Amino acid sequence: MNKGKKIRIILTSILLFLLLGFIIWFLSFIFEGEAPTILLESTPKYLTKGKTSFNITIKDQKRGLKTLHVTICQEEREVSIYEQTFPFKGLFNNNDP
Repeated sequence: MNKGKKIRIILTSILLFLLLGFIIWFLSFIFEGEAPTILLESTPKYLTKGKTSFNITIKDQKRGLKTLHVTICQEEREVSIYEQTFPFKGLFNNNDP
């Protein structure tokens, strides 16, 4: 094998390794596995229709929230009390143009 062919194989291997590393980093950033933080403030003792209020603070420090769906479950019954979808802004979901 001549010297030029060896250099070409080494450079191709390095480029493939760098490309693979970038793809792994990008996918791990896009599909980050960190769960959002949820804080339920002033938990009420009883819930009644239209008369009970409580605060829920939800944050996702990395990519933000896509949808928010709040339900209340009791035994076999599940009641949806709030739902909101948030816009996705840009590749990394931030406010930069």
